[in-house]
Amino acid sequence: MLPYRDSRLTRIVIAVFFIVIAGYAYFEARGILYGPRIEVPEGVSQV
Repeated sequence: MLPYRDSRLTRIVIAVFFIVIAGYAYFEARGILYGPRIEVPEGVSQV
């Protein structure tokens, strides 16, 4: 299926690729679940 499937470098590259994909999926899921945070200062502001 994979060219050079016995190559250690190929296995490392594929593993790193899937780790990056999983990290990005976690980042996106966290953004969707928790949403953006809006910081509002407690002090009175004059306009």
